[in-house]
Amino acid sequence: MTEPRGDGSLEILMVRHAHAEWVPDERRPLSPRGRRQATAVAKLLAPRRPEVVYSSPYPRSVQTVEPLAEALEVPIELVEGLRERTLAAGPVADFEAAMRQSWDDFACCFPGGETSTAAQERVWSAFQTLLDRHDRGVIAVGTHGNILALLLNRIDPAHDYEFWCSLSWPDVYALSVEDGRVREIERLWDTTAMAEIGRGEDE
Repeated sequence: MTEPRGDGSLEILMVRHAHAEWVPDERRPLSPRGRRQATAVAKLLAPRRPEVVYSSPYPRSVQTVEPLAEALEVPIELVEGLRERTLAAGPVADFEAAMRQSWDDFACCFPGGETSTAAQERVWSAFQTLLDRHDRGVIAVGTHGNILALLLNRIDPAHDYEFWCSLSWPDVYALSVEDGRVREIERLWDTTAMAEIGRGEDE
């Protein structure tokens, strides 16, 4: 794992939220296991000392970055554009098949949902706003799996459906930005090293 840059560039720590029991409600919180994972995220990222933490407004994202913000005594700023992609207005019959279809065809739209193109443009706009605010230092950004994958796909199309499938709960990627462009993407979350985090009975 590389150390945070000290050359005047910007490092953006993208955090996919920790484990949350699935229910058809975007307000769902982290599970007890997810809260333990959030503590591990804080331990991983606190040494990089982000000066501000941004987050999707959804609780599972906010709760994932809360321990980090508390450890560093920095604020969490909610950004609507970082919320998860709305696949459909309600549950779909085959979620995995629907997700693959949405990645195969970025114009695909399920009833009440966003196309991949629309969701990608939304998060890209939010990302550009962060780049306008920061040109150096370190910031942390809490978000969600599908929207994170769509953001990284905009930067590099190699981040595709299979990449989305590979994401863990939580997951962390460091984006190194110079002159307003992402020059490097590095995964920081070591699933093997963190294997013990979150084990045990959920209460």
